[in-house]
Amino acid sequence: MSNVTTRPAPLPTWILRDGETVAEVVPARGGLVSMFAVGPVAVLATDDEAVYGGGRNVRGGIPILFPTAGRLKDDRYIARGVSRELKQHGFARDLAWRVVGQESSKAARLVMELESTEATLRAFPWEFRLEFTVEVIGRSLRILQSYENRSETRMPLHAGFHPYFAVPDSEKSDARIEVPLARAWNKGGGREVPLQGFDLTAPEVSLSILKTGETGATESTLARLTASSLPAVEIEVSPDLTHWIVWTLGGRDFLCVEPWTAAADALNTGTGLLWLAPGERREMRLEIRLA
Repeated sequence: MSNVTTRPAPLPTWILRDGETVAEVVPARGGLVSMFAVGPVAVLATDDEAVYGGGRNVRGGIPILFPTAGRLKDDRYIARGVSRELKQHGFARDLAWRVVGQESSKAARLVMELESTEATLRAFPWEFRLEFTVEVIGRSLRILQSYENRSETRMPLHAGFHPYFAVPDSEKSDARIEVPLARAWNKGGGREVPLQGFDLTAPEVSLSILKTGETGATESTLARLTASSLPAVEIEVSPDLTHWIVWTLGGRDFLCVEPWTAAADALNTGTGLLWLAPGERREMRLEIRLA
């Protein structure tokens, strides 16, 4: 595991490798896992121009969503009696994470942290510490997460991930997504649709898969994605990550299958929102692997 300096901008990039499996992590760009591949198979779509050029949201890799996943109504919510602005998907994906540990002897592993600051407290008035461990083991990429409330009052927790899987636009008609549910909510059409058989070739697809489990359950949830040029990809998450979003744009070579802890606007609606007591720490896990 080492830094590389061949990128067009001076953002340190860590390479994690186990045999033919390799991932890249860019802590300074929101803790982003910017690439994951197993041999010749690129599992994730990449967006080097945005990652290293900056100036716009990254549409590639695995952006981190915190302290909100999705968009709040009018980009605002009420916290401690004050109306506050919080942009879509929160601020964690835009901030520089600090590397606090790494290992290459037993596993290719990188540990990063993000702590609250005066700037984050204005948008999200709770002190927090996040610690994410990114690992490459076998044909798998794992992100182990720790969310800690360092405030004296309970803290809402709405988090998730936005993986961009490498599915060519020409193959979306044959792509299949399997999650242990039979229905989904089409946000564009405002109606329920079967989980299988929806059209992934539309100009924009935005589906919210209805709740996949109950908070506090002991079993993880497994989703499966297949496409013509992409071997079966399994996405396994902790039971707290109860919601899935399917999103893509026509003409773009990616398909997003996103695990969240609650549906969009949870900081306003409270529906499915997790809460951490003062001093409490919640751990979660995301694993993406080739079956």
